[in-house]
Amino acid sequence: MQKELQQIGRAAGLDKSRVEYTLKIALQQAFCEYFNIRECEIDDMDSRLIKAVFRVPEDMPVAEAEVFQGMVCEDDIITVEFDFDALPVSVQHTTHDLFVRYVDKVRLDEAYLKWKKLVHGAVEGVIAEKHGDRITVSLGDDNVTGIMLRQHWIPGEIALYIEGRAFLFYLLKVIRNKHIVEIHLSRTSKNFPCAVLSCIAPWIRAKSIKRIAGKKSWLVADSPVEMDVINALRRELKGEAVEVS
Repeated sequence: MQKELQQIGRAAGLDKSRVEYTLKIALQQAFCEYFNIRECEIDDMDSRLIKAVFRVPEDMPVAEAEVFQGMVCEDDIITVEFDFDALPVSVQHTTHDLFVRYVDKVRLDEAYLKWKKLVHGAVEGVIAEKHGDRITVSLGDDNVTGIMLRQHWIPGEIALYIEGRAFLFYLLKVIRNKHIVEIHLSRTSKNFPCAVLSCIAPWIRAKSIKRIAGKKSWLVADSPVEMDVINALRRELKGEAVEVS
């Protein structure tokens, strides 16, 4: 079972340490639920041992506790080690279910943190589908879904929003839902030209003063901007005029 679960974790893109940690948490929870105890611990997954803490007689009758530890009294706390191979089948099944659920949560948590760092920047994506007032965008990450709502479309570009067409987008916000991470995108944002400029010429710091999306943008830069950079920016903005001072 352990090998199978580790394969599931790796398939989700988690590194070895994250997979082992997630498996350990799932196994400990499944074990505690089975024995209805509050505490159990795995020191090292390679040892294949789980230590369960029983309170006498709350978790284990005195007579049963004496089998493991000799003479005991009420209110004693005893620790019993169990080998992974001796775990009940139901514990293994519960561990599997919990592990798959935790892997999904960890995967989405990591995707959320990764994309959260990119907010207010420009990212590249490919139009996947246009349906009604919503465009879905493939961002090259199976853990997220890119979304651009109609209010963030540039009217003069709508004919270009076809499946398979690549664009740069402004990353507005990242939302972590229960089963997915949503990346909300825009091409109308006032700050989009500056974000694109940072991709083209990262050594230039610029601020957006005004923008009529699809028509013209006015930027202020901390250093001269060469014409070839401005032309590259205009191409990414699909011909939008750019004035830099």
